[in-house]
Amino acid sequence: MVKIKRKILVLTALFALILLLSLLQIVNLSHAQINGNSLSINNTFEMREFAEDLGQILNTSSIDIQLPSDQWNITEVELNFTEIKLKREIEVVEDKEFYGQNYIYYTNPMFKRVNLGVQLNILETTTIYGVYIYGRKVPGTVIDIKFQINGYDETNNGPNNTIYRQIDLNISYTDGWYYQDFSSSPKTLTKGNYSLVMNGTEIEDITDKDSIYYWKFNEIEPITPNLYISEYVNSWSIGKVNSTYLHKIVQKRNVIYWPEVLSMRAEIDGQDYDILNGSSEGTGNLTLTGLNFAPTLNFNIPIKTNQSIQLVFNVNYSIKAEGILYSDSTVLITENQPNLWSLTFNTTRYFITHSIMFYYLKSWINLFISRDSGQGFEDITLDITNNEIDHILIFSNDTIINAGSYQIKANSPNIDFNLIFPNYEWEIEKKLQFSVEPPIIQGNLTFVLINTLGFSEIIDVKEVNSEEIVFTFDIPSTYLNGTYIAKVYWNNNTDAGVQSQVFSITIPETPPSEPTPSEPLNPRLIILIVSASVGATLTGFVSYRVVKSMRIKRAEEAQKVYNKCMDILNLDYLMVTEKKSGLNVYEQKFTGKEMNGTLISGFLQALHLFGIKLTKVEDQSQTIKLEYANSIVLMTEFVNLRLILIMRESPSKNFLYSLEDLAYDIYKEYGNLVEDFNGDIKPFKGIEELLRQHLNISFIYPLKLVTKASSKKIKINQDERAYINKAFSFMKQTKKDYFYIASLLPEKICSPKNIDYIMNLIEKNIFQPIIK
Repeated sequence: MVKIKRKILVLTALFALILLLSLLQIVNLSHAQINGNSLSINNTFEMREFAEDLGQILNTSSIDIQLPSDQWNITEVELNFTEIKLKREIEVVEDKEFYGQNYIYYTNPMFKRVNLGVQLNILETTTIYGVYIYGRKVPGTVIDIKFQINGYDETNNGPNNTIYRQIDLNISYTDGWYYQDFSSSPKTLTKGNYSLVMNGTEIEDITDKDSIYYWKFNEIEPITPNLYISEYVNSWSIGKVNSTYLHKIVQKRNVIYWPEVLSMRAEIDGQDYDILNGSSEGTGNLTLTGLNFAPTLNFNIPIKTNQSIQLVFNVNYSIKAEGILYSDSTVLITENQPNLWSLTFNTTRYFITHSIMFYYLKSWINLFISRDSGQGFEDITLDITNNEIDHILIFSNDTIINAGSYQIKANSPNIDFNLIFPNYEWEIEKKLQFSVEPPIIQGNLTFVLINTLGFSEIIDVKEVNSEEIVFTFDIPSTYLNGTYIAKVYWNNNTDAGVQSQVFSITIPETPPSEPTPSEPLNPRLIILIVSASVGATLTGFVSYRVVKSMRIKRAEEAQKVYNKCMDILNLDYLMVTEKKSGLNVYEQKFTGKEMNGTLISGFLQALHLFGIKLTKVEDQSQTIKLEYANSIVLMTEFVNLRLILIMRESPSKNFLYSLEDLAYDIYKEYGNLVEDFNGDIKPFKGIEELLRQHLNISFIYPLKLVTKASSKKIKINQDERAYINKAFSFMKQTKKDYFYIASLLPEKICSPKNIDYIMNLIEKNIFQPIIK
């Protein structure tokens, strides 16, 4: 008897242990739910930056524009020139080597040569900066004399007494060219004749015969033989030609030119482009588009002419440039949820105007854009131009700060594909094998295994190269009995998706070896082994059933939401009639299509009068159905009233049940009024409230967007804000102050999650039905 009690206690403890192990496995399984597991994949997107720079350069001979970076490509150049003139030049008047010389000297008080002069012929307004002369002074000369620009005596062809500029003569003891510098106060001379004079008048006051200055001249085939030279001996002699003093003039002609007269050209990217005449003399322009080259940081534009003298000009320039901006991105792939794309990029304003263009993926929806304000990221979605037709985001000049970080977030549909498992039970130390049919033969597949404790690890990553990819995995001996989940993530540069499969891993039962007489097998060990095996098997079975049950429940709930949405979107018309007469006591239209309620009611009434029975939709339902004029006509009767609906497609079972409940409540509230109906339909307006309760017809009312409701007091998440932006965009495109829920749904398909977001906004009074 004692032995039997012990056995009972042992068995009770054993089953208690099995039950405890099973419960522990269930707890582990709940911790390992795959809904929260995601895979984040990094990527890089390219954006295009556009910039324009404006500037002005004055009094220059070439154009140098400093670029902030050599990563920019020049696409357009516009140059507008003014004040086009020749630069400072050295005009050689006479420099031949065959020359004689004349000099300033003193002999006696009655005979002194104290000045030498040569004609200066100015053909156009010219600024004189200096003059080179060829000569010397003798050693021992102690008197400093002057060099000057004088007027001209047209009668005697020599200098007159008008002095325009005067400086100390710069000369030394050896023959050579000496520069007489007027640049500290250059003289601008208009067209006409003037004189260059070596002035030794101060020699008149001395008796030093050693102070002698020489100025060489050319008397053998001079370059400019027609210039007059003169000397002053008591008075200026009459000028003579063919013996021009050697001199060169440093000058700048103050004349403006048409660019085409000078064959003015700009060299850009190794090619010369002609500069066209402007609207007035001295102006010109050049406009180039369709360029694509990357200059150095110093963008230099040489200016060329057919002259040996460089130009000097003013220029206003405008350049347009493009660059590539790389953005780090991630896509977060989660089962049963849309993919979440997140891009982050930094940009700096270098130019006067700066914009960014980003071609986003066609599959992206719910775009949300933010900018780092220094105190966190702020929403700038409505500030960014979104071309939804071409899928382009444009960050305009106004939205780009000097230096900042930006984020773009968006959702995309989870792409569907197939996992093919040959079986759902595997043993340790065996080879797990399954195949994947990817949606597109381009991308990557990532195999992730989630163990019984809920921990995940990436087992393998494969590049898709065929229509079917096989994964194999040697199950380690350290794995535990229980339920595992295989998740396979697919992604390429534009889309992503995930599929999962629940399966079990078991430790195979090892048959016990025959005990030897000398070493009998311990019965407790046998019980423990059997208990563990039973527990593992029970755990795997229970875990699998729990997962399967939860997945089925979620699918059923999602289907209910989908059906509820699609049913109400298919509703075109509803009316309530008095059963005997067929007269309408209430009607409501939900579409723009014209409906003749009286005709339809009368038609159904006639069917009943002639004894024609309509077919019930379901055996358990009191609702009957008729296909009429490409529509579905549903009719539910209760006592003295009839409820008639016209729909585009057949509704779900739950919708039919709702009709019967609705008919009952209408009778309960308005049955007496229907019985005494005298043609006055005003008392029946309250039926609309019953429609909203049973059929949720407010879902297909036109909605208005109440912006005041979106204050800081009401919390709005990112997904809800995306629908607010969609509604705003729809009203902007249609130029109306209302919208419909169907216009916010992708391809007008009801998704449970999308419906939840929209219903939340209706509950928060941000989307408000317009009830007529």
